Amino acid sequence: MLDGLDKTGKTTNAEALYKLYYPIALLVKLPDRTTEIGKMIDDFLKNKGKQTEHTMRLLFAANASERQQDIKTALLEGKLVIVDRYVYSNVAYGNSRSSNIAYGSGRKFKASWLYSLYEGFVMPDATFHLEINEHAALERGQFAGAERYEKKEIQDPVKRNFEKISLLGDWPHIWKDIDSSDSKENVLAQLVTETKAVIDRCKHEPIKYIQSDDYDFDGFDDATGHVLCDGDGCKK
Repeated sequence: MLDGLDKTGKTTNAEALYKLYYPIALLVKLPDRTTEIGKMIDDFLKNKGKQTEHTMRLLFAANASERQQDIKTALLEGKLVIVDRYVYSNVAYGNSRSSNIAYGSGRKFKASWLYSLYEGFVMPDATFHLEINEHAALERGQFAGAERYEKKEIQDPVKRNFEKISLLGDWPHIWKDIDSSDSKENVLAQLVTETKAVIDRCKHEPIKYIQSDDYDFDGFDDATGHVLCDGDGCKK
């Protein structure tokens, strides 16, 4: 699974991996904007929809649930499943957004609640977190604002959340930070190497499923919903 900020090369690299492994691979792009739920998400992201942030957190999870059977079927057939965004995007983006309806007083969505929306979904064998430095982001024209969240003031706290997620530890699967500021060729080469290692490690393992208690999120949020993590880990 590839995850991270907008415009870090997730879709480009997911498609490249898919082409390399086709026909023994399935590519799942989330949100899947072709379904009815996906069309509502698409409208919201394009600033057409008027749904609340609380509704959107539920819709993102519901949209992922629509692809669960496809994912499980492909895995049981021995295929490589490549997912462009998944649970951690909803955690990272959702925890940076306020929900007056859900909590009142502009509190942020709790990471534990966001993660629990994916209870029972297929657990990825590995998450490749694509990172990018600010200089490279500016060169690529990142955060142009074409969609609702493509703004620097929104992406900055999301970036911090992804960094803090990577500090949680006790991972139920592989987490790998990938510097997507490098050349496209080098980034893809690293992803191919990492993907091969994951396949070798996990090809004989059974399908695993997300459990709401996979992580201890107690230290992720303070009373106001802000993340309290630093280089030494997460703490209250």
